[in-house]
Amino acid sequence: MSSKLNRSDLDRACQLLAVYWLVYRADRLQQRIGLGKPCSPPTLTQLQRMITRLKVQGIQVESPEAMQAELQQLAALLRHVS
Repeated sequence: MSSKLNRSDLDRACQLLAVYWLVYRADRLQQRIGLGKPCSPPTLTQLQRMITRLKVQGIQVESPEAMQAELQQLAALLRHVS
C-alpha cells in the first residue's frame, strides 16, 4: 500500500479495518484483557477468522501472514497521515 490510496485501495482498507474491528476487538472485550496495556498482534485464529469474513465479502487474502502484513501496512499508513 502506498502513501496515497486509490478508490479500490481505500475500499479494501475500510473492509480490512471493519473485519479487524469485529474480530479482534470483540475477542479483546470478551476476555476483558489489556485495559491500559499495549495490544498484542492478532492470533493466527483471529487472522483466519478475518480472512473468512473477507472472503464472504469477495475479498481474497492469501494467508494469515498476508493479512497481518496488510494490517501492519495500513497501521503504518494511518500513523503517517495522523
